[in-house]
Amino acid sequence: MKALDELTFDNRFARLGDAFSTSVLPEPIAEPRLVVASDAAMALLDLDPTEAHSPVFAELFSGHKLWAEAEPRAMVYSGHQFAPTTHAWGMVAACCWAKCVTTRARIGTCT
Repeated sequence: MKALDELTFDNRFARLGDAFSTSVLPEPIAEPRLVVASDAAMALLDLDPTEAHSPVFAELFSGHKLWAEAEPRAMVYSGHQFAPTTHAWGMVAACCWAKCVTTRARIGTCT
């Protein structure tokens, strides 16, 4: 299991460019705090479950702080109902901060 500072990232989605996403920084929230952490989700990220109790965990997973390797992107949405009026909208509701490479799979750390 890894500590938060030992995670490895692969930002393939960001490298697809502006046709697929828009660069965006998440807005920090005041005093982020952990409500619950799933041991199963922590295992998928190869994270030691005790990492959830560190103060920086809530800051990182809330978007209050970012990993140095993070490249936050808002997914571009261009639905059929909007085709006549717009080419693409950046959907900040679907923001990918970075893709975490684990021993199990490549998992997007998204909110």
